[in-house]
Amino acid sequence: MKVYPGVCVNPGLAFGRVYIYDERHIETYGYVSSGDEWMVLEKAVLECSNQLDELIRSTCMRYGQTISTIFQAHKLMLSDPAILAMAKELIQSGMNAYAAYQKAARKMIDQFESHPNEYLRNRVMDIKDATDRVLYYLVKQRYDMSVAFDDSRIIFVKEMRPSMMCLLEKDAIKGLVSESGAYNQHAGIILRIKDIPTMIVPEIMGEVQNNDSVFVDGNRSVIYLNPDEKLINNLLKERR
Repeated sequence: MKVYPGVCVNPGLAFGRVYIYDERHIETYGYVSSGDEWMVLEKAVLECSNQLDELIRSTCMRYGQTISTIFQAHKLMLSDPAILAMAKELIQSGMNAYAAYQKAARKMIDQFESHPNEYLRNRVMDIKDATDRVLYYLVKQRYDMSVAFDDSRIIFVKEMRPSMMCLLEKDAIKGLVSESGAYNQHAGIILRIKDIPTMIVPEIMGEVQNNDSVFVDGNRSVIYLNPDEKLINNLLKERR
């Protein structure tokens, strides 16, 4: 058994088998230039805005306005005037829509990552989440992917993207461990509303394998990897 300390995003106890959520990579070879790259980009932004409208409606009905407000902000981010203005200039210089939008979004992300204000730095994941939605659309890949299991699973991720956190349901997973993130990121707000025990444990992805057993103790801000039965029973007694 190994014990790893971390930062609690949402307290609680959760026990289950590890499922490592591998980040999907955008298959850039799937992009085909159509000639009018600016029109292609405008269409992609509009379609992704429509996708977010549906997400805003559904989350508002199920959880109230807090989560839906997060995705209203994503709508503004994916069509940010500064990003689109730079992308248009790059397209006019000869770039295709995908490369131009990716470069423009990256510039915005770099600005926020180096910002001295912690609140603004924590918005980086929202910008990535919103703009990646457009990039996936441009190469005809599905962006929103849900996960569900027949048994108890603890999801391990490299980063907490709000769109993915929105698709997780407490009756399908038991808890979540992320290698990076922050308590006050929007993804953390979503996980607390859904009451999914969540921990941030740096560099944890290299320590776990699929189907390992793990106990998330958000109350003590630690996780136990492959704990023995005695410890599991003692920890579970605390829940009763």
